[in-house]
Amino acid sequence: GGKGLPRAQVAAIVKDVAAKSKFPIEIRDGAPSAFHASIADDAPGAYWNGRVYIFPQNITSVNDLYRVLAHELVGHASVIEMLGDSYPQIVREIQNAKSLRNPAVLRLAQHVLETHGKLDAYAESSEILARAAEEAVDAEGNIRPGFAWFKRTLSVVAQWLRSKGIN
Repeated sequence: GGKGLPRAQVAAIVKDVAAKSKFPIEIRDGAPSAFHASIADDAPGAYWNGRVYIFPQNITSVNDLYRVLAHELVGHASVIEMLGDSYPQIVREIQNAKSLRNPAVLRLAQHVLETHGKLDAYAESSEILARAAEEAVDAEGNIRPGFAWFKRTLSVVAQWLRSKGIN
């Protein structure tokens, strides 16, 4: 269609970002739901099986493209890599916090529902985690109220960083 950023412009930026990323990035034309049923047709991007997908028809500006790339690469791909074997347990903890009506998790889950529609527990938790990464820590570096469940995620990420020699 005629909406979205021109594919050539998206491709140039994606090529530049992909050169610096260890995760492959693919540009996909056509309906995102045709690629995978769980992806909404207005989704600008997705992370699936170790790859980031960008849907140029749903990218509104260059800033939007960078935001989408950051969300998929940092919020999903990097987090899942860093959490490694702990990831399925963290998904269970997020779903458990939701069933126990944790206000922060419920608010994040509502945001995910409004922006992504109904998702399975795994995809929903992935989106909650990506959003929590933006909100859980205040300007002084303290965990905000309601985000105690996020401490384990930060602890696993810290272990991963130490394993790479970053203290």
